[in-house]
Amino acid sequence: MKNYILVTAGVTVALMVVSLFGCATTSGTSKSTGAAHAITPGQTVSFTLPDASGNDVRLADAKGSVVLVSFWASWCTPCKEEIPLLQELQDRYGDQGLKVLLVNVDTPDKMSEAKAYIKSLGISMTPLFDPDSSTTGFLNPDNDLPFSLMVDRQGREIYRHHGFAPGDEADIEEIAKQALSI
Repeated sequence: MKNYILVTAGVTVALMVVSLFGCATTSGTSKSTGAAHAITPGQTVSFTLPDASGNDVRLADAKGSVVLVSFWASWCTPCKEEIPLLQELQDRYGDQGLKVLLVNVDTPDKMSEAKAYIKSLGISMTPLFDPDSSTTGFLNPDNDLPFSLMVDRQGREIYRHHGFAPGDEADIEEIAKQALSI
């Protein structure tokens, strides 16, 4: 009985930590910086990933827009908390040039769950899929989730953020407004 209580307590604490601070996609530690990290513009970001219909979407095709790319998984609670807030940003600034791409990193056996979740939200953001995490691993070697990066109108990275906690959306919005020159 004592072992059962200890195991139950341990699982409860672990779930609380993941809920509060983010998820890791591989066997690493969960990590949230708790603050946004703007970086110096410069590095051009490029990738091609399939959308929900299997059509290839190239980040380069969004040149001329400020693009926020958010990497998420259907099992990641902070990811699911962040997505509706990203939709609000898309709604608020889409007409001014902000485009939000959601990159799902679920394995192929979980892809239908991810697609169903996105459909249930009724979002207008573009969902993309990276089931082997090749793009995610290149851009986010720590494999933290959620993970976001923003590129300017020329396709250069201007911002990256690991994890999500309530209030982070204000930092993301500020960086987006700066990039959009609002």
